Amino acid sequence: MGQNPRLLQSGRTPPETYRRLWKTLAQGKPWAGEFYNRRKDGSEYLERATVTPIHDEHGETTHYVAVKQDITEERRMEEELLRHRDHLEALVASRTLELQHALDAANVASRAKGDFLTTMSHEIRTPMNGVIGLLDVLAHSPLSADQTHLVTIMRESATTLLSLINDILDFSKIESGKVELELAPVSIHKLIAHIADIMRPLAERKAVKLTTCIEDDVPAAVSSDALRLHQILVNLVSNAVKFSTAMERPGRVEIRAENAGAGLIRFMVTDNGIGMAPEVLDKIFQPFAQAEFSTTRRFGGTGLGLPISARLVGMLKGRIEVSSLPGRGTRFIVTLPLTTINATLARQDAAAPASAAADTTLPRHPSSRPAPSQAHGAAAPHSPILLAEDNDVNRLVIERQLALLGFECDMAENGQEALERWRKGRYALLLTDLHMPEMDGYELTARIRSEEPSGRRMPIIAVTANALRGEDQRCIDVGMDDFITKPIQLDVLRQTLMRWLQADDLQAPAAIKASTAAVPTQTGHALFDAQVLPSLTGGDATLVEELLAAYRISARDTAQSLSKAQASANWRQVGELAHRLKSSSRAVGAMQLGEICATLEQAGRDGGGDGELIHQLMDDFDAALDAALQAMDPARTCSGS
Repeated sequence: MGQNPRLLQSGRTPPETYRRLWKTLAQGKPWAGEFYNRRKDGSEYLERATVTPIHDEHGETTHYVAVKQDITEERRMEEELLRHRDHLEALVASRTLELQHALDAANVASRAKGDFLTTMSHEIRTPMNGVIGLLDVLAHSPLSADQTHLVTIMRESATTLLSLINDILDFSKIESGKVELELAPVSIHKLIAHIADIMRPLAERKAVKLTTCIEDDVPAAVSSDALRLHQILVNLVSNAVKFSTAMERPGRVEIRAENAGAGLIRFMVTDNGIGMAPEVLDKIFQPFAQAEFSTTRRFGGTGLGLPISARLVGMLKGRIEVSSLPGRGTRFIVTLPLTTINATLARQDAAAPASAAADTTLPRHPSSRPAPSQAHGAAAPHSPILLAEDNDVNRLVIERQLALLGFECDMAENGQEALERWRKGRYALLLTDLHMPEMDGYELTARIRSEEPSGRRMPIIAVTANALRGEDQRCIDVGMDDFITKPIQLDVLRQTLMRWLQADDLQAPAAIKASTAAVPTQTGHALFDAQVLPSLTGGDATLVEELLAAYRISARDTAQSLSKAQASANWRQVGELAHRLKSSSRAVGAMQLGEICATLEQAGRDGGGDGELIHQLMDDFDAALDAALQAMDPARTCSGS
């Protein structure tokens, strides 16, 4: 106070600061700002100053009052905090980027796992179904008592192996988030009765008495996923039967359902088997875990049944509990929130989910829509089947298979032609390929569903050579009712038609010539498997030769088109042509060529890259085609024998 403002000047303070200072003071107003100054020892410091003019009675400035504060340390701390904040923000951004990269890698791994499981599901289950199917055929053949006993053991072993495979694949699907729930009307009474029916033969062989009890207040029908509910209870009942066989007393297993109130239904599976100690109860819902290692050696199993059940219960928003005593038995309690629905609606709609739950052999996921025989009126009795398939050989194979089963067939080479035929005629059912020129199977289905009259829903079955993840669900979403995979086995085709056709259309099938040829498992890539076509045609040697002749012509024509597409670098056309030849090659038994076509198809769909892969694959294709055609030469091949 009392000093001249000049003393505030410093070499580091910007000149603009002083200009603003004097301008403000000249207007008789106070000014506030910051200055750099030096102490007596020469060190710099930063100060915050407020300069206020003092006026006399005439309003003239007589002097100034300046208040200054050393803010050097305060500013240093602010700058330090800013540096720390910037560092933390950079660190968080870096960690976030690392986490995003890790998440992206995990998603890629998950997708790869899902694709692998989709492929393995098809590649493993298909040959297993072939083994089980052949054993069924063999069981109905004239056998001695000893042979019948051996076949029975073989079929039980194969069924057990398929069950283990299904457990592993299903658990992996659940873990990777590939399982989606499909809610539909479910009759609890019918569901439990069905489970008891399929488990009772096993229980009787194990000398276990299986009983059911459904309380009177359990609703007639609820909304749930019938397939998953069936899977949960079958796992629990199967375990109960298995672990009730080792006691000196007779084994007993009870399935009970009761109303738990507040929209909850409680299912209980109780046995009087070996039981479990309290300390192991927490482990049984962990993957691949059983109560004791000796249990695995004694009773077998993967230890996945209960983890699968627990995860499915969680997906259904329920809970699973267990109580057990060693040597006394075990009780599992599953409590689920299930919405009661109209009983009349349930009687109309519940049949299809129940049949889906019962279908444990074929790797299929049919629609929950009711079959025509249980729902709306459809085509007139004995109406033909409409087939949409762009491949000549596949059309011929399926047409002859339908003829062997006693069905007439109208054929179309693409979806557009099939749509026009459908508009003009009345068909009992449509079998459609998914990938066709002009109009594919998805668009064909959507057009039919949008145009067909109310009350006349025609069953539509997809016929696909692929087991791609999500393709089955896409079929259902677009309006298809079911799907089967190529090459189609006669028995699979018959079962599918029986599932969806009305009784009037199920005429007595024509006599099918018994074939002793083994059903191809497709696990290897044989140059030419001469037993494939006989297994698809009921062993008709004349038909086999006719199909092979048609295939040879079709394959050579397609090979020429492929060479032209390769020369013009039209990779998309390469993929389309390879797709067309893939399924027909597999259908006639040219497995190695079919696999090369599948790889070519994918390479074409991926854009072909620089073309190097496709050129290499085309070399393999040419060699495989020549070898396959030579192998199926009539002079060298004895079909059907």
